[in-house]
Amino acid sequence: MAIVRLALSNPSSDTDTLLHTATRQSLVSVIATNTASANAEVDIWLQPTSASVTSQYAYMSKGTIIPANNSLETFRFALEVGDSIYVRSTNNSMSFSLNAIYESSGNQNLVTVSASSPNAPNIGDVWVDSDAVQVNFWDGSSWTSAVGGAAGYPQDAEPTSPAPTTGTIWLDTDDSAPTLADFPTVIYSPTDVSASLTIADTGTIWVDTDTSYTPVYTKWASTASAGQTVISGNGLSGFSLSYSPGYEQVFINGILLTRTQDYTANNGTSITMTEALSDGDAIQIVAIDVIEISDTYTQSQVDSLISTAVSNIINPLLLSGM
Repeated sequence: MAIVRLALSNPSSDTDTLLHTATRQSLVSVIATNTASANAEVDIWLQPTSASVTSQYAYMSKGTIIPANNSLETFRFALEVGDSIYVRSTNNSMSFSLNAIYESSGNQNLVTVSASSPNAPNIGDVWVDSDAVQVNFWDGSSWTSAVGGAAGYPQDAEPTSPAPTTGTIWLDTDDSAPTLADFPTVIYSPTDVSASLTIADTGTIWVDTDTSYTPVYTKWASTASAGQTVISGNGLSGFSLSYSPGYEQVFINGILLTRTQDYTANNGTSITMTEALSDGDAIQIVAIDVIEISDTYTQSQVDSLISTAVSNIINPLLLSGM
């Protein structure tokens, strides 16, 4: 057990005076000493943290007369976190002392959640500062942040004042912080959309729908209904499913399926599942278009063209005697 003095007070006469507000549980008593040459009356009472009217207070002394140069010690009583001790005297010469007994076995550390640091801590005790949102532990001489620095700026925006230091933690309380989707969003547009995107759009895929050339990569997405076995038609983007057989990838709930084993895809416009889908399954199909290269020359054709062109230039020169 550890015995500690929590408070001392010499209040003005006939004034309700707060002696102490508890930051941890303890067993306490109050000593009142009359240093005057005349008798004095004292009131000592406890106001529980939940009390709102005087009828809920607990009095340890009420109108108790203490003769001149005498003392009174109340019986010991339990103090809960948040409880407040008040005193009152009929003269200015009354001295009050509040003393407490704490558990200090060395293996029963306490965790205190409050705006002010707890009294008489033991090494290893934890104090959660409810104002700074900071966790601290008692190292034997002072409260030390459990994260090695000032733990707390709980606010929407990044703190600028006071200037953050090494070890400072900023707790972003803005509930609009982006949450990335399980699957990227696909935007079909003939123009670049990057200027309108934010961090919340990370993973977004832009499919250029400019008809001046054919895209080689498209993504089709839809949501399955219960028992569905055939995938086809318009997807979530409004585009109809289209793929080159053998050059498609099918994902169900993010899992890549195996062609011929998990599905059949032969006609370029529909895909048949080996097993029926469940209601709400996320379907994604990546289609890679096969582009045939045309209007090109082989190396032998180019060699022949060059040879012919050179002959057409050199032969007339030779015939002319040059």
